[in-house]
Amino acid sequence: MAAKYYIYRNLNRGGFSVKYKGLVIDRLDQFAADNVEFRVSDKSRQRARREGRRNVHAFLVCDDYHSVNWKSKTFDKHISENEMVQVYYHPMYTESFVVAGTNTAVTESEHVVAFNGKAFAVPK
Repeated sequence: MAAKYYIYRNLNRGGFSVKYKGLVIDRLDQFAADNVEFRVSDKSRQRARREGRRNVHAFLVCDDYHSVNWKSKTFDKHISENEMVQVYYHPMYTESFVVAGTNTAVTESEHVVAFNGKAFAVPK
């Protein structure tokens, strides 16, 4: 089984951090990833709610990722903005990642693009 990349929103520095084999290997303002699984550690989520403090416990898990330039729309020629939905996670209000507006839980996506601290996904 190959190691996975764990991408999360950096709560202190802004942008996103990438962990691989337990080490932070990259920091990005924007990225794209394919075949993504959305994961939330329930135990850490409960601790964040109980203590009222932020902690890193929600990740986008993928096999590979790359930096993108959203402003020039070069992130992917094959995906239209209309196919994407915004997804978010907030430990005080949701138990998992959800689609903005509908609060429908999302566990995986074919493609995710993230920028300005927000993630947009193509639902599977």
